[in-house]
Parts: sequence; structure tokens; C-alpha cells
Amino acid sequence: MLEVTHLKQVYPDGTCAISDLSFRLEPGQRVALVGANGAGKTSLLLSLMGVLPLAQGQVRVGDTTLSRQTVDEIRSWMGLVFQAPDDQLFMPVVREDVAFGPRNFGKSPAETNEIVDQVLAQLGISHLADKSTTKLSGGEKRMVSIATVLAMEPQVLLFDEPTAFLDPKARRKLIHLLRKLSQTQLIATHDLPFACECCDRVLILSHGSLVADGDPRTLLYDQDQMDAWGIEAIGYAEF
Repeated sequence: MLEVTHLKQVYPDGTCAISDLSFRLEPGQRVALVGANGAGKTSLLLSLMGVLPLAQGQVRVGDTTLSRQTVDEIRSWMGLVFQAPDDQLFMPVVREDVAFGPRNFGKSPAETNEIVDQVLAQLGISHLADKSTTKLSGGEKRMVSIATVLAMEPQVLLFDEPTAFLDPKARRKLIHLLRKLSQTQLIATHDLPFACECCDRVLILSHGSLVADGDPRTLLYDQDQMDAWGIEAIGYAEF
């Protein structure tokens, strides 16, 4: 369970990135986070991870409330997949990148190797284990970046524009993967058809505030409302 209560985020220059934001995700929910550029999506994800300090409000994962004292515990429960995989992959070989998290969480070499093998198999990328991270395709990099987060065994997954840089085949593979994962997922995306295919709920941000919370197949087709929030609605189509 992830619960956000009256969260406010202000940048050093005084810009209010997030204003009085409250919502709750139940275990196993897969929720899209949608908004125009500058709506506050990435700021929210970084705030949930404790990367950006909260100006006010509360973030709670399970029974733990985010604070300076609990930020490490919160980060053990939540994992963030960055928009650009190159920002997440920094070891020379895939296996080493996926092993980095468990190893730094104190897992033994044997436990770490077992976790790495399991996660790579789960994502169908065991064949990439000994490949250089610089030699991967965009879709492969995306899967490996997800693997590095799954290896830390989080209960909540945060994604920042996961379909960016993906071709149609890699995008479809990602949708199938996210549907199979049991973790609670909050997915920031501009890809509205993806949000409809992958998620049963959407949170819409506008200028840092939550303006809508509901069924993506209803909200994301509402041209008048979406125009008011600075978002291009989906054209009519069958799902």
C-alpha cells in the first residue's frame, strides 16, 4: 500500500511543483500518472523515493512513513525505473548491474547470484547476462533497467515514461511484462494508449495538483476535459 497525504513540493527558486496532493494505491494496483510537461509527474516520483525533500505532507508505504530516519527502509520497499535506461545502467556487464542492488543490501554472493538468475529468467533476458550494457538495444536496456530494480525485491514499482525509446515490439513486450508483475505500480507516462492497455486507473496532474482520478478508458477520451488540462486526448478507438 502506498499513501500520499497533502504532499507539497517546492523548488529552491520558489516554484511549486506539487500542491496539496493526496491519493492511495492498494496492493497490486497498476495506476497511470498522466499530465502535460511540467505537471509534476517526475517531481512526485522523486518525492516518493525521498530524493526531493517534502515541503509538507506525508508519504507512507505499508506502516512506514517517509522521513530522514526511514528513507533507506522506504527505498527498500519501493523501486524507481528512470526514463532513460542509460541513467540507471552503469556497470560494464548486465549481470553486474542487476547484482549491484542485492549486493549492497547485504545479500551473500550465493543469494545475489540466485536473485540475478531468477530476475533475468522472469524477464526473459537470461541470454543478456554476460553482455555489455553498452551493446544493448533500447528495448533490452529497458528490460535490464527493470531487472536492476526487481532484483531489490520492492513491493512498489515507480516508472518514469517506461515506453520512451521503445519500438512497437518492445513496447508490446513491456505491456505484457507489467501486466504479469504482482507489485503495486505507479507509471508516469505520456503514452495514453499504453495507459489504457496497461492500467485500470489513472491519476491526472495539472500544475502540480490532482485534477482527476478514475478509469483511463473514460477520462483519457474526454477531449474537452483533456484540453483544459493541456493534454491531447486519445482519438476514438476500440479496445
